[in-house]
Amino acid sequence: MGSIIVKPERDKDFYMIWSSIVDEPTGWGSRKFLLSEEGHLSDGLRREELFDRADERSSSSYLFPETWDEDWSLNFAQAGTIPRSRMFKLAEVLSKVGYDEVWYEHADVLALLDPFEDE
Repeated sequence: MGSIIVKPERDKDFYMIWSSIVDEPTGWGSRKFLLSEEGHLSDGLRREELFDRADERSSSSYLFPETWDEDWSLNFAQAGTIPRSRMFKLAEVLSKVGYDEVWYEHADVLALLDPFEDE
């Protein structure tokens, strides 16, 4: 599948680009930012209709349910799951942590995750 666009909050101009390969966000921000050259999106994701679909369905994927449930979650780097209600906060924390640290080992990131059910 590669990457999808997730919209954590229905009424906020904020999107996360979620990689199904590494199970973590590879970018986030406003639609305008992500569609700009500065947003570093691949050409495959740089399409308005994918953002429109995320506005309508909560993600650009037809494989995920159309839901705005704040408890809906995604796997995060095999470290746990992140519910929709904490995705914006996750982006804030990741912006502060930066790429030099291993995100899924950072205490502020781990505090936002729910453990996998079998753990």
